[in-house]
This record gives sequence, C-alpha cells and structure tokens, in this order.
Amino acid sequence: MFRCVLQMLGDLTGFGLGYFDFGGAGYVKTAMEAPADNSAFMRNIRKHDHTLEVAIVGIRRAVMAASRSLGVRLPDEGKVHVAFDDSIITDTSAEKRQDMAEVASGLINAWECRTKWYGEDEPAARALAGTPWAAPVSASLDE
Repeated sequence: MFRCVLQMLGDLTGFGLGYFDFGGAGYVKTAMEAPADNSAFMRNIRKHDHTLEVAIVGIRRAVMAASRSLGVRLPDEGKVHVAFDDSIITDTSAEKRQDMAEVASGLINAWECRTKWYGEDEPAARALAGTPWAAPVSASLDE
C-alpha cells in the first residue's frame, strides 16, 4: 500500500512512477539514481527547460524594451539561447574539476576547457587562454 502511494506521489509530481519508489535494497531512490531508469522524469525536466527558456527570453526582451523606452541606448539583443546542463544526471562540478586537473597536468589545453565550459568558439577560447594556434596536445602525443 505504501509503495503504491509513493508511486502515485511520483506520478502526480511529474517525476514518474519510480521516482519515490523503494529500490531493490529497500530504500528510497535518490535524485541521482532515479533519472537513470526513469524516462518520464527526464521528459518532464526537458519540458520545463523549454518553458523556462521561453520565459527567460521574454523577460530579457521586456527589460530591454523598457530600458529603451526610458532612453537607454542598448545594442541589438541578437539571438538568445538558454543552455541547461544535465547536472541532475552528471556531477558537473566533479567533471569540471577533472578537466582543470587535466589542464594543469598538460593532458588537455586550457582553450579546450573554455570551449566546453564557457561556450566560447575555438578562436576566442584560444585568445582568452593565451594559446597560440598550435597542434592540439593529442596530436603531439601521437608522434
């Protein structure tokens, strides 16, 4: 009976039937364990990501329009995209620390981290990382 109530709670909250369900070991699954086997949960997250992106872009447009109406000179806002990560599935902090450790040990270039973590294109990332246009580290390891 209790398991049925937990499944209903998961379904009603949009997390899916198995989100609050007891695992094989007799404990409630954690937020990191549930998404791995719960597609309803992931679909719900993606749906909310899209809704939030539309709202955030709309708020940005409204603020810029209000500022312009008050006489503030602003550049064209261009195209805006909100990038949501998968931090509920992957530990992005640990992954970033690993990448930084690999930069420190010389396994990957700093500009590669900048493209991955800051969304910069390669020329901008190389310029900001102070890296000249050279062969990637992996190419030099093959020699």
